[in-house]
Amino acid sequence: MAPLFATAVQACAPAAPPDAPTRAAVQAQAVPGCGDFLAATGKKPPQAEFVDCISDPGRQGKPLHARYRVPSKDAAAVEDYLVEAVGLIRLQRSCCRWDGPAASFRDESGRDYSLLLLSPETPARDRREWPGSPPFEIWVDMFTEEI
Repeated sequence: MAPLFATAVQACAPAAPPDAPTRAAVQAQAVPGCGDFLAATGKKPPQAEFVDCISDPGRQGKPLHARYRVPSKDAAAVEDYLVEAVGLIRLQRSCCRWDGPAASFRDESGRDYSLLLLSPETPARDRREWPGSPPFEIWVDMFTEEI
């Protein structure tokens, strides 16, 4: 019952004022060093929308984890861009989504990043079906400690 109640309460909450900071901006400010890593490194595909950034101190390297949303109609162009920009290996269908191994890159100051492009669960079995899928995501981890 609690999740339904929480959803109902959120639905009735007043709208934020037009100049209120976005959820992503608030979260990025709450975690020092968190933010739009792809924009900061000059590797952001124009179709990618920064969603949020969180700290994950329990994982090796204590990464800061940034998420991006990619409209499915733009997924192939973003994949092409990331293949060139960071050496991403093209996505393959695995089980019920499209994904692949993480690409690693280093920025000009020597910070290490790991990047994944993936789809949510989708029935799309062929790349030509991507435009009808839900939005894809890019996950970028910036490591705050040596791995």
